[in-house]
Amino acid sequence: MLNSKKQNKRKERKNMTTYFEMVKKDIKNAILDGYYDIVILDNKQDKVKLYVKLLTQMWNDEYITGNSCGGYYFHVADTIKMVQENIEEVREVYSFFDYNLTEDLNNSNYIEIDSKTRCYFLMVVLYEALKEIKII
Repeated sequence: MLNSKKQNKRKERKNMTTYFEMVKKDIKNAILDGYYDIVILDNKQDKVKLYVKLLTQMWNDEYITGNSCGGYYFHVADTIKMVQENIEEVREVYSFFDYNLTEDLNNSNYIEIDSKTRCYFLMVVLYEALKEIKII
């Protein structure tokens, strides 16, 4: 009986959306939908400039990080669920930036936790997303 519970838990986890997957998908959709002016470049230096430009623009974009509007999700309950279901990714982010996760959780700062996590994964997956859609 215990083994089947563990297997079900693993299946549930596999079916959940992670921050990594979601941010990458949002980046690709925003670019493919024409949200950003993109020029395909061959020059390595220009590619770096494009990456930095997009990173700066997307960092403050509610569609990617939720920074400009006070949150990515319309309902705080969705934010809380995302944070709770992806707590390992959240821990990774807080460890990387040396933030205090316990304090933010105790103060129910779920929107801030979510936004910090999305910003981190924006940095992590932007280049990969641009390569996948053959921008760089």
